[in-house]
Amino acid sequence: SNGPVRCRGFNEAGALGIGSTEQREDAVTVPGLPEIAHVTTAGFSGSTYAIARDGSVWSWGSNDDHMLGTGHDGDEM
Repeated sequence: SNGPVRCRGFNEAGALGIGSTEQREDAVTVPGLPEIAHVTTAGFSGSTYAIARDGSVWSWGSNDDHMLGTGHDGDEM
């Protein structure tokens, strides 16, 4: 609630939001996010969603079936 968003894991499909699919053993800070109020994942789908304090929604990772809401398919990092 008072710090940066940090992710860790396999990073397939860019699920860590760091601009690559490189696997990281330690948690990494997701760059470029405003102040975030809530973060959730879509289970094993490889997608992550964050709601900023200003109400904007951020998403990254697997984008099968357009689930990130970016208007196109393909993974987003």
